[in-house]
Amino acid sequence: MTEQQLVTRLLKGMAMIDADGRKLNQSDWSKLHKASNYLLDKNLFIDDDPNKSVADMQSMCRKLKRTEGLDLVIIDYLQKVKSSIRGTKREQLEQVSNDIKKIWLKC
Repeated sequence: MTEQQLVTRLLKGMAMIDADGRKLNQSDWSKLHKASNYLLDKNLFIDDDPNKSVADMQSMCRKLKRTEGLDLVIIDYLQKVKSSIRGTKREQLEQVSNDIKKIWLKC
């Protein structure tokens, strides 16, 4: 999912709007406006690069924490994170999950 799609989904969710297939009414626009104003005050960083390894994410998070501050990291699609081992998809996913857990236990 692209950055624009993620932000659109986030805004619709925050505004509690199910606008798929219909035009937005005045109330919907008002809710979206409130949600977008709320997000403007937040330090939100979205990286939509699908080719990240755990080491890449760790490096990026350390840099963001040092320069911008970092309170929360959300990984949208764990299966797309590059594994450091060869093996079955299950083994790779287990390794990625364990590596991420180790990183956050250190923080």
